[in-house]
Amino acid sequence: MNYYVKYLPAGSVITTNEQWCIVFGARDNSLPNETWDTEPAYITTDLDNPLYDEEESIFNCAPTMAATSNKRIFAQWHIGGTHEPVQENCGRYKYSDDLGKTWKDAFVLDTWVNQKIGGTKNTVLCDFSMGINDLNELMIFYTLRENINGNQTANLSTWQLKLTNPDANPNEWQFSESKLICPNMLLKNTFRVLQDGTYILA
Repeated sequence: MNYYVKYLPAGSVITTNEQWCIVFGARDNSLPNETWDTEPAYITTDLDNPLYDEEESIFNCAPTMAATSNKRIFAQWHIGGTHEPVQENCGRYKYSDDLGKTWKDAFVLDTWVNQKIGGTKNTVLCDFSMGINDLNELMIFYTLRENINGNQTANLSTWQLKLTNPDANPNEWQFSESKLICPNMLLKNTFRVLQDGTYILA
């Protein structure tokens, strides 16, 4: 089978009588993990720290939303510090059971070493995405950037986390362990599920 790359101007239409191949990057499992690849973000519901207060934060950006089959809406955005990437960056999550009229705190994704807020970080969170899969599970994706003495390097890794019962009472939420998807990849779009169950994340 032959594969071709074709560049199209904006607004072009792909006709159904042409065969197309979409090329995706995938992790090479023969490559060793770097040290910053082995430390995924953690989930916390201890939201009293001022670093997690969206009203006090100078930096709030990159929101994404997802709705479950029972119409619970989740919202996520990037919070902390004055810009990205900086050590204070984290992911803030809320949910609504009344179609967005009111919102409740859900959790925060963060990377402080030993979960000691204000201490040190080996990685910072710099990009997020989420969506509902065909099993009504909340799929959460995030990118980590290596952090050395408060300075971020070009080393990246993208991870997947799953909330298996998003419509349950928050006290009963069950999260999977974070799964490394690919190193050296920056997350830059919203998660999508096709009708055949294929997941697309770029």
